[in-house]
Amino acid sequence: MLTSIATWPLRWPDIDLESRLAILRETKNGHERTIALHPNAIEILRMQARVVGRDRVFDESVTASNISPQFRRLCKRLGIKGLRLHDLRHTAASALVRGGVAVPTVMAQGGWRSEAAFKRYANMQSGDLVAAVDRMQHLAVPPPDAPGSGRLVAFRASGSDRGLANAQEETVPRSPRDRRA
Repeated sequence: MLTSIATWPLRWPDIDLESRLAILRETKNGHERTIALHPNAIEILRMQARVVGRDRVFDESVTASNISPQFRRLCKRLGIKGLRLHDLRHTAASALVRGGVAVPTVMAQGGWRSEAAFKRYANMQSGDLVAAVDRMQHLAVPPPDAPGSGRLVAFRASGSDRGLANAQEETVPRSPRDRRA
């Protein structure tokens, strides 16, 4: 989700091509972070010539002031109208969430520190909500008259991963009347 190389001057010592990770030391929000690199990015980095005595991946001529105009010229040549370089960040965030990547993971990759900021980028639509519910079909819920169905069971996630691996079973009352008991 790099939208401007100039915002995060990439340096060879901060890139591990084998593990496909890069450390971004100079970010817009001032917080260093590690990101995963797409295989296409790895391929481009492998083609990039390393200059002895210079640890920057791209030379100093690559700046924020010339990346965006180059992107606009490329879009114009390809007949793409109304697309800004920054729009790719929105698209990537939305695509990752739609693809089932957990929101905290997308936030870490994109450098969002709050869900409120992230929600401005990940544009979810009603179809996304339906797809999320459809993914739950594998969770079989017995009909109310089935043996042992006298209670509803919920799983309260604990721990940092919020997954079912650390979940604890909890009985949930079926109705407001059951809550009083």
